[in-house]
Amino acid sequence: DMVLVVTQGALDKLSDEALYGLIGHEYGHILHGDATFNLQLMVVLAGLQLLYDWSDSINNFGAGYKSSHKNSQQNYFDGSFIN
Repeated sequence: DMVLVVTQGALDKLSDEALYGLIGHEYGHILHGDATFNLQLMVVLAGLQLLYDWSDSINNFGAGYKSSHKNSQQNYFDGSFIN
């Protein structure tokens, strides 16, 4: 199910013809399945971003461990050092 929402600002500022055009344009997106495709695309992109963030944190964890001093170990969870 899809919902078309029109803001109060659009109702206040647009002429009747412009409002009909706006609603028709957005309704066309619904009829052609653009909203469903865009939602699926957003889910895929969010998943890719999550994977990137995880891999970046893993890479930074390994880089930080290699560059730590001999007598101190960095705690990556709170940024403090343990002696």
